Amino acid sequence: MSLVKAKLKEKDILDFSAGKISKRGVRQALRQAEILEFDDSNGLCLIDNWITVGMYRIRISPIMSFDRKPKTRLKDFGNFGIEIDERGQYGKHIDFKKDVRFKSQSWTTAARNYQFRTENLIDVILHCSRLNKLRAFN
Repeated sequence: MSLVKAKLKEKDILDFSAGKISKRGVRQALRQAEILEFDDSNGLCLIDNWITVGMYRIRISPIMSFDRKPKTRLKDFGNFGIEIDERGQYGKHIDFKKDVRFKSQSWTTAARNYQFRTENLIDVILHCSRLNKLRAFN
C-alpha cells in the first residue's frame, strides 16, 4: 500500500437556485453535467462535486475508481452517495436520520449506503427546491 498526497477542490456543477425547475429540466441538466473524480494535470487533485439548490448544497460522492480513462457523466458512475449541507450563516451538515425535513423521504437510506441513482437525485433536487420556497427568512 502506498500513500499519495492530494489536494481537494470544490466544483459547482449545477445551480438550480433561480426560477422554476421541473423534473424534465433537472433530468436534462444532470444528463449534460460533467462530473469529475479527480484531476491529475498538475498533481493529484480530488474534486468534490456540488449541486446548489437555493439554501441547500448537495455533494455527490461517487465510488472512486481511479481508472485510466476518467468518468465524466453521472450515469457512468452507477451508484453513488450524497450529502446535503445547509448554506448560510452556519453551513451545517444535515443528518437524514434526525432532521424532520428529510427523515420521512424514501431515498434517505440509499443516500447513506451509496445506493443512489440518478432518479433518486432528481427527487432530492425537487424536494430541496420545495423546501427552499418554504423558507421563512432570506
